[in-house]
Amino acid sequence: MARQFFAVSEVDVGRVVARLSELSGVELGGYRGSFLQNRLLRRLLVRRAGSVADYLGMLEEPGEQRAFLSDLSLGVSRFFRDAPVLRCFEEQVVPRAAGAPVLRVWSAGCASGEEPYTLSMLLREARRRGCVSRFRVLGSDIDREGLSRARAAWYGPERVREVPPALRESCFEPRGEGFRVRAEVREPVEFVRSDVTRGVPFRRLDVIFFRNVAIYLARDVLGRVHREFHRALNPGGYLVLGQAEGLAPEARGLFEAVDLGARIYRAVPAGA
Repeated sequence: MARQFFAVSEVDVGRVVARLSELSGVELGGYRGSFLQNRLLRRLLVRRAGSVADYLGMLEEPGEQRAFLSDLSLGVSRFFRDAPVLRCFEEQVVPRAAGAPVLRVWSAGCASGEEPYTLSMLLREARRRGCVSRFRVLGSDIDREGLSRARAAWYGPERVREVPPALRESCFEPRGEGFRVRAEVREPVEFVRSDVTRGVPFRRLDVIFFRNVAIYLARDVLGRVHREFHRALNPGGYLVLGQAEGLAPEARGLFEAVDLGARIYRAVPAGA
């Protein structure tokens, strides 16, 4: 039976994706075909479907729709991921962006919330040092269950292992067999369900974190997303990409590198 899973065609993927989009209201056409195919193969294996036709019947179940969308949200996140990038953010981005009355930072594709809460911790420290007065962190993802976990703000011990000890002490409280992010860290953070391939839900942003999502998007969609990011950022705002990612060719004239190693870019003001 296993061999048939590797015979899933582009037509099969298209049928499943079209039906899932219809049922869920989430437009999935912006993802790479190979990524969607891999996720469909995974769902076929998990559900032990005998055929794509069988799986289409299973897809009518709301639970399976949520499971497929959860797989698409990637869900790869942890606190203080890529520490050198975060140090660059603290040292090069925050001081330059700190003049904003309210520093607005968006974590796009935030999975279960580790990145937005990490940014809240860092900005609280910057505020304590007098570098920032007020800030707001916005987190978005397409996965409802991931966002529910983010809002609950509870994480097992293995999830907080990379948090510096001093911040683990000041920003978390023991809760059962794990830890919950403290209220003062949660308060500046807001989570919304949104899909960047269908548009940018925010404007007047100072920083956008868009890490380890772009590699799963179709090239034309990525170019459009990066152009929309430029419009969503305040003049001179910052874009932070994943370590294996870069600017889409269509957006290279819209951003200039601040630190190529950290994949941090500054939005070139319109007309500059």
